[in-house]
Amino acid sequence: MHRSWDDDAAKLATDSYGIKMIRTGGCVGSGPECSYDMAYNQVVKEHLKARFGFDPIDRVIDEARA
Repeated sequence: MHRSWDDDAAKLATDSYGIKMIRTGGCVGSGPECSYDMAYNQVVKEHLKARFGFDPIDRVIDEARA
């Protein structure tokens, strides 16, 4: 499901941090594809936290929602 702030968050991520956010449809329920997506996202978030010293994805989502 596309959320009203998805596009704003993606633009902020690119403009502010050089991060390209790609929406894949989201996980509903469980299964191998959902498990893979969740694990991949966790690895990427840990890498970004190490690089920036904070989670830029959470930051741009918070800014886009405001």
